Amino acid sequence: KLQFLYFIVIDKMRVLGFMLTLLSAAVSVEGIDGRTVLLWVFRHDNNTQEWQEMVNQISAHKENITHISMCTHRIQNNGTFGFQSANGVPYGLAMEHWGQVIAQQGFVMTPLIDVDYKSWQDIYQFMGDDQKVEKFISDAIAKAKQNGYQGYNMDIEFNDTPSSFGVRYTAFLNKFADALHQHNMTLTDAIAGYCPPWFDGETCAMLASSHLDKLFTMNTYQEGADKFEEYIKASAKTFGAKNAVGMDNTQDPVNLH
Repeated sequence: KLQFLYFIVIDKMRVLGFMLTLLSAAVSVEGIDGRTVLLWVFRHDNNTQEWQEMVNQISAHKENITHISMCTHRIQNNGTFGFQSANGVPYGLAMEHWGQVIAQQGFVMTPLIDVDYKSWQDIYQFMGDDQKVEKFISDAIAKAKQNGYQGYNMDIEFNDTPSSFGVRYTAFLNKFADALHQHNMTLTDAIAGYCPPWFDGETCAMLASSHLDKLFTMNTYQEGADKFEEYIKASAKTFGAKNAVGMDNTQDPVNLH
């Protein structure tokens, strides 16, 4: 039984509309008992009209959606907790604002955290600096309390990293998760889903035994119906109750169906 679904929405309202229509159809067939559906929302702008339309569509489907993960925050290249940005524009601030608007509808908010570092060596150094890590976690929890977040959703992806990176990254995630759990908050992570994973130097055993609450497997994004089912079963077997299914509707709606 699928317990956690993960949807991505990028920019286009028509994509959101398609996803919500599909979501309603899929969930209404069997009901939502025991299921959690997280909607990942990402935009590069602060177009008030389109944001409000998105809020309205999400609110209209709140019987099927439980969690919202706005792409709001980032580990900055100096190791501090901050906002996502592009070309010097802190669009994470807009997502923070609209996330608060959406949260007023009663959704659980677990914003996404990515990273501003350009190489795995740089973030490796950050994760090995206990003082910076403690400050980052402290600031993240303070922001969560301020905005009413109920946790965070990590998405850090580096290719061709050594196993030493995986060990340090998993230790960082465990420390972050433990700190959040003390405040009744959660920490989830987007993963490749393959065993072994293709990024971050981790092994599936490390992920399965981690302190993370859910693992969003992303190998289910664009592989077709046969592979989709295969990957779900493999992830469920490997990660057990931590397993969560990633579904990407931004490229090929037919494939998603």
